[in-house]
Amino acid sequence: MDYQLNITIDPVGLNMIYGANLAVVMVRSWESDPDSPLTIAWQMFQPLEMNQIDWSDSYQVYATNTQPLIGAQIEMMATAPAQLGWSYTYADGQFTGSAGGSDPQGVEITNQQDPELGLGLVQAASVNNVQVEFPTSFLRVLGGESATITPYETITIFVAPMTNSGSVIQSPPPNALMVEFSPQSPTAQIGFNDATNSFYLQQPS
Repeated sequence: MDYQLNITIDPVGLNMIYGANLAVVMVRSWESDPDSPLTIAWQMFQPLEMNQIDWSDSYQVYATNTQPLIGAQIEMMATAPAQLGWSYTYADGQFTGSAGGSDPQGVEITNQQDPELGLGLVQAASVNNVQVEFPTSFLRVLGGESATITPYETITIFVAPMTNSGSVIQSPPPNALMVEFSPQSPTAQIGFNDATNSFYLQQPS
């Protein structure tokens, strides 16, 4: 399934964003077992007046040694294509997968290599016709243990100080906009409120 988000920002809003060295931040919704308090900036970019972000519901699993500190950009050391409902094991520097994970709508990942690893999902997107691929989630998993990550087609969007896509960030602010996508509503159009420096929904499909 393909999804699209269109963002319109007028010149006043653009001047504010660039003048304050801010960026548009997109965070993917997900839950995990065990739970994780971390927020990952899936996409972070300085916008244009008209912006188009496209993605599909396909994923990869990844492993990292990055410490999940605020501001840290996740450096992936291994990835592999992933399917929902499958189970993946990281051992000998690589992932192997098989059908039959613990959640048919999630991805189960097992760490069989290091005492502790960062594991999660990666998702590709096109941001204003630039192809990018960054983590959407992050879990610390001890050696010999497993975790399950369940992604949702919900995007939280706001402006924040510019850092990097795929970074650990603070929780979204109270004025962040949450946009839900589905096969029945695969696109959305949002605008930017210059007075509140926040986004608002103009048109779901």
